[in-house]
Amino acid sequence: MKIKEILDSIKNASGITSNADLGRKLDIDLRRIGDYYTGKREPTSEDYPKIATAAGITAGELWEAVQVERAKEESTRKAWENYMKRLGGLAASFFGVVVFIQFQLENVIELALLSP
Repeated sequence: MKIKEILDSIKNASGITSNADLGRKLDIDLRRIGDYYTGKREPTSEDYPKIATAAGITAGELWEAVQVERAKEESTRKAWENYMKRLGGLAASFFGVVVFIQFQLENVIELALLSP
């Protein structure tokens, strides 16, 4: 499933018709919602749980969908799909959380290095 489809499922389940209303429901900036729809950017670590909870899926399942979608080559997409299937739901969620933590640490380290 693609992020666009996940966002559309939240809209449909909530009776929402606009991206602006979706952004308000999820407490996510409208510009970021638009970027998620077009694939210009991945959800932020703050937005993953908001989107996943509203969609009724785990953050790991959402993370998997994003990784599969952003993969450039078909072989990479298939590898991600197969890997996450083998991990299963709970393990996939744990894996997604570990990746989020790593991403946050990288951002903190980068900011620390850039600070005077």
